Amino acid sequence: MMADLARFVQQHPYQTVAAVFMALVLLVVNEVRHALEKRLLRRALASMPVHALPTATHPAPHRPTTSPWGTVTALLVGVGLLALAVPVLRGPAGAPITAPVSALLTTGTYRGSGTGTMGSTDFRLTLGGSSGAPSATLTAMGTTFDFQGTVTPESGGVYLSGSLVQSGMSWGTLKAHVSTLQAEGVVSTGPLSWTLDLRR
Repeated sequence: MMADLARFVQQHPYQTVAAVFMALVLLVVNEVRHALEKRLLRRALASMPVHALPTATHPAPHRPTTSPWGTVTALLVGVGLLALAVPVLRGPAGAPITAPVSALLTTGTYRGSGTGTMGSTDFRLTLGGSSGAPSATLTAMGTTFDFQGTVTPESGGVYLSGSLVQSGMSWGTLKAHVSTLQAEGVVSTGPLSWTLDLRR
């Protein structure tokens, strides 16, 4: 559920901001309406004759009244912070999502199989480094390879393109589109290649 929500926010940042903005506006309007209703009710009770007011044997307990303007102010501040967050989400050059956000949403382990001319093989792709330089490793047939290449932010996650290295030697290449829920791409080593279909 949280992964689906993160993927939707990543793929539809403007729609998400618009929905949250509309919800905040509705909350502000509702709070203002309640404040006006309470004020009108107090005025109506104050203008009624004393003998028309209902009498009670026991006095009603005093209930402290809280002003709705604090809530309204907090909501307005939230709207302002949301407006300031839009450029951060879009990035300085208008990129769909900045690299740190994309890396954070795609950090994790993806497992599945790769289908090639020599049959199917189990693969495990691990992404990390959301707080610093992005990193990735690929495990196949019990052997783990380090990924050395570029990690490019995309609207749906990141794109990996580079070499698979072990003990300083390059054993193949990896090109994959990685989203919050899956990783799809191609692993090649010499004349052999596998089409990846990995799930988080």
